[in-house]
Amino acid sequence: MALNSYLLQTLICTTIFYRFGFFVQFGRLALLSFVPLIWFINIIFAMLVEIFYARADRVVMALFNQ
Repeated sequence: MALNSYLLQTLICTTIFYRFGFFVQFGRLALLSFVPLIWFINIIFAMLVEIFYARADRVVMALFNQ
């Protein structure tokens, strides 16, 4: 999960700062305002992945326990 979160954070920041051209547009304090937003997206993504894999584990276990 840590690797997934790291890769998602890299993808988000690369998209925001390179793809949209905001690379040298913000100061340090303005960049700090991006941190909670990126953390929020990471947390939501992690929760969705955990829910998906918990359901997938139950399905797999149900198939093998028949």
